[in-house]
Amino acid sequence: MSKKIITLLIVFCFLTLSINQCIANSNTLEDPPSLCYGFILSNVKMDNKSFENQVFCKIRHIVNDLLREEIPVYWTTTNITVNVSEINNDDIIYESLFEKGTFIIPFTGDNNIDTKIVTIICDYNQSSEIEENNNLRTPIYLLRELFTFKSIKLSKVKIANLLNFLTCGESWFSNIASKCGFLDFKLIENDDISKKLNNTAYNLLIWPGLDAYYPPYYPLLELFLDLHYKRNRAIRDFVGNGGGFVGSCYAPYMASRGIKPLFAYPAIVTYYPKLPSIGFLSISDMLCEYGKVITLGLEQQILNDDHPMTYGVESYLTGGFLIHGPKIVNVGENVNVIANFKNDSYLDGTPSIVSNKFGDGKVVLFSPHPEISDPDTAPKIWDEGASETYYGKKLITNAFIYATSKGEIEQVISESRILSFITEIWDETNDLSDLLNEQIDVFKELKIYITDSIEDVINITDRIYSILDTIKQIAIEQGIDLNEIKKALYYEGNEYLLYCFDLIQGYLKNTSMTIQTIEKIYPLLDEDIGFIEEIDKLKSDLSLKIDKIQETLSVSLTKLQKMEKILENYQYNESLQKINERIFKKTSHDIEIQTEYAFQQMPEGYFNSLKLLRHYWYNFETILAMN
Repeated sequence: MSKKIITLLIVFCFLTLSINQCIANSNTLEDPPSLCYGFILSNVKMDNKSFENQVFCKIRHIVNDLLREEIPVYWTTTNITVNVSEINNDDIIYESLFEKGTFIIPFTGDNNIDTKIVTIICDYNQSSEIEENNNLRTPIYLLRELFTFKSIKLSKVKIANLLNFLTCGESWFSNIASKCGFLDFKLIENDDISKKLNNTAYNLLIWPGLDAYYPPYYPLLELFLDLHYKRNRAIRDFVGNGGGFVGSCYAPYMASRGIKPLFAYPAIVTYYPKLPSIGFLSISDMLCEYGKVITLGLEQQILNDDHPMTYGVESYLTGGFLIHGPKIVNVGENVNVIANFKNDSYLDGTPSIVSNKFGDGKVVLFSPHPEISDPDTAPKIWDEGASETYYGKKLITNAFIYATSKGEIEQVISESRILSFITEIWDETNDLSDLLNEQIDVFKELKIYITDSIEDVINITDRIYSILDTIKQIAIEQGIDLNEIKKALYYEGNEYLLYCFDLIQGYLKNTSMTIQTIEKIYPLLDEDIGFIEEIDKLKSDLSLKIDKIQETLSVSLTKLQKMEKILENYQYNESLQKINERIFKKTSHDIEIQTEYAFQQMPEGYFNSLKLLRHYWYNFETILAMN
C-alpha cells in the first residue's frame, strides 16, 4: 500500500512539473509587447553632398535641444550592433551596425521626460510647427533591445568666445554654433575674461585666430611683456578646474609653452595647473615655430581614429587652410596627436590637430582653420579654395562636445516604453499648425527696429561693394597691378567685412522670424507667468542689443565715408604708397573692430530668442501629450 502511495506522489509531482513547464513554455512563445528603449541618431558621412550636411546640422540641433532640456544623451565610443526599427516602419526589427560617435537617447522611466523626448524627436522626424526648414526629415531609429554600451555622457555646451582686438574669426565660430544648435554662446571681451569667465556659467572657451591686420610679431610683444597676466591666470584656472579650451591658428601659439627658438617654458607648468606661467597660457605641452606660409588646399591624415575628435570624419582630409598658423615642432607625452599634415614641403609630418588634458580640463588645438573649411561657413574670400567635404563643422562640433565631456562610462539601457506610448504622443503633437492661427503683436516696435537695422546693414554692404569696384577701377585706370592695390587697400579685410555684415543681416532676419513665431504661440501660453516674464526680458534685451548695433553701424558708416573720400582723390605715388597703404588698412580695420562689437550683440540676441521659443514650445507639446 505504501509503495502505491509513493508511486502516486511521484506521478503527481511529475505531472505538476510538466504542467508548469508547459505554462512557462507557452509564456515564452507568446509575442512580448512591442517595446522601445529609446532612440538612435547615427553618424552622417558627408561625402560631398549638401543634403548630408543639412542632416548632420539637424542631428546636432536635436542633441543640443535635448541637452538644454536636461535630457540625457550618450555619444558611443565604440561601434555597436543592435536591433532597431525605423520610425515609420516599426513592425520590422533588424540588426544594424552603428559606428562610434552615434548618439543614443534612452528612455528614463520618468513620464514627463520621456514624453518630452518623443515630442522633440517627432518635431525633427515628422513635422515641426516652429522650424523654418520643415521638409527635412532627420533619420532616427527606434532602439528595440536591452544592451550595454561604452559612451560619453554629454553635457550642455556653454560657450565663451574670446573677443580680443588681436583676434578675428569670432563670426566663423558663431556661424558654426548657429548652424549646429549650440545656442549657449556669448562673446566676452579680452579685458572682461578675468571677471566673467567661470566654470558655472561656461564650460568651453574658444580662442579664435589672429587678425591678419596685425604683424605676426605683435602678439609676441604681449607675450613677453605679459600684459594680460590676470586674463591668462583666469583661463588657466578655468581649464584646470574642468573647462574646455578650443582654438585654431593663434590659439595653439598661446596655449603652448613657448615659441621655438625664442622662448620655452619647462614642460612642468603644463602638468600642474596651479603653477604660475608667464606670457603663454602653457596649457599644452608643446613647442611651436612661427608659420611662414599661407597655404590653401592642405592635406591632413588622421592618425588616431579612436579619438572622439575623429568620429564621423574621413581618414584623409583635403582643402585645409593655414594662415601663418603654427608649425608644431615638439609635443610632450601628455599631448595626443590626432592628425598630421601631408604632402607639404614645409609642414609634412608635423601635427595639425592635437588634444591634451590640463588639470581636469581638455584642450583641442588646430594649427589650420577648420572653422572656414566648409563652403557654407567660409567667407567669400575663401570660396574658391574651400573644401567640398564639409568636415570643418564636424571637427569643430566634435571639439565642442569632446572638450566639455567628462570621460567614458559603461551605460546600461534598462527602461522601456511600449510603441503605443510613442504613437499616441505623435498623434497628439504631429501637426498643431491649426492652433497657431492667431498672432498677438507683442514685438511690434521691435520688429520695425530690426527692419530698420537690416536696411542699414544693406546700405553699408552696398557701400563696401562700391569701394571694391572703385579699387578695381583705379587699378585699371592707373595701370597698377590689381593684386598690389588689393593688398594696399586691405582688400581681404573688406571681403571679410562683407561676410560679417551678411551674417549680421542674417541674424537680424532670423531674430525677426523667431519673434514672429513666438507671437503665434503667445495665445497658447499667455497664462504662463514664467513665459510672460521671459518675453518681457527678451524684449528689453533685444532692444538694448539692437541699440548697440545701431551705434556700431553708425561708426562704420562714418569710416566708410572717409574711405570713399580718400578714394575720390586717389593717385598712385610710389613714394606715398606706404602712407596710403597704412591709411586704408587702418580705416578698414577700424570698421572690422566695429563689426566685432556688433557681434557682441548678435548672434546672442537671436540665440536667446530661439532658446525661448523652443523651450516653451516643447513644454507646451509635452503637457498637451500628457493630458
